[in-house]
Amino acid sequence: NQDVIVNVTGGLKISEPAADLSVALAIVSSYRNEPVDPGLAAVGELGLTGEVRRIPQLERRLQEASRLGFQRCLHPGDPIARESSAAPLQAVSVAHIRQAVGLGLKPQVDVIG
Repeated sequence: NQDVIVNVTGGLKISEPAADLSVALAIVSSYRNEPVDPGLAAVGELGLTGEVRRIPQLERRLQEASRLGFQRCLHPGDPIARESSAAPLQAVSVAHIRQAVGLGLKPQVDVIG
């Protein structure tokens, strides 16, 4: 049994469903004690069964992630190829939260010695 409290920097309230995937990755990161890849951005709405749902203005969000210096961005699957405008950004399509967690978290390796 776990209590989850999410605190957003600056006391902002998030009403944007596209933030679901980022918040979920942060929660799983905390629970597993595995950091999120610092070069990763994530956008997408989550359904109750963990599916990552499409969001409006995906192209604009990818451009902004690239402008902010992120190297990769996890986003909902989209049939349209996303290449041109977010050139240095690797846009990775995900269908489920499990897939996003596998791609977004960096397992900690204990070094002995």
